Amino acid sequence: MKKKSWISLLIVLALSTILLLPIPKGHTDSGARVYRALTYKIVQWNQQVVIPQENGELERITYQKTSVYWFPDHFKSIDELWKMEAVNLQ
Repeated sequence: MKKKSWISLLIVLALSTILLLPIPKGHTDSGARVYRALTYKIVQWNQQVVIPQENGELERITYQKTSVYWFPDHFKSIDELWKMEAVNLQ
């Protein structure tokens, strides 16, 4: 009986590792770093953004944030995720 419980524990640990271990996918053209697991995606944003001010001038800032996208958003491309982030800027 003990042997079955050890085997079950090893199977659960292996599945948890496969589903939750993030794998680095490198940099994008925009400077963001992407880490992806089977159940989520982590994006470290490092984007240059131009924001219009009330007086009509443009302000250039660097958007730096780490975001976690869970199922089903982790299937979206980095461009679609940036559109979701850009909505929060304004």
